[in-house]
Amino acid sequence: VALSEMWAAKLAGTGVCVHAMHPGYSVTPGTEKLPGLGDRSDGGFVKQHGSKLRTAEQGADTIVWMCSAPVIRETAGSFWFDRKQVRTSMRLAGTELSSKDKEALWAQCEQLTGYTCHDSDTQPAAN
Repeated sequence: VALSEMWAAKLAGTGVCVHAMHPGYSVTPGTEKLPGLGDRSDGGFVKQHGSKLRTAEQGADTIVWMCSAPVIRETAGSFWFDRKQVRTSMRLAGTELSSKDKEALWAQCEQLTGYTCHDSDTQPAAN
């Protein structure tokens, strides 16, 4: 989520919109293989939360909607859940990154990818 906010800021004015979304807890072939999440035994995650879990189609609803929703172009850097913008941090819960943490995260991404984003990379092309 923090990276989508940072990309949105860097790409502002270019026509590129960056967002993050949460599909909800969805049972898919991929999540079935995750330790604990795909557990269908008594007391396992699926047995305990089955009525609240989503299908893959339900989990994909918001991202599919985002592909054509006009509001997406107006709200770069947002976090979406069930077609609604939601908060990205809760200060009292300690989920908000400091500026220093964001800079460190960005630097780590540049190091891992070998790509450094320069201001000229994110400027709108001249007509």
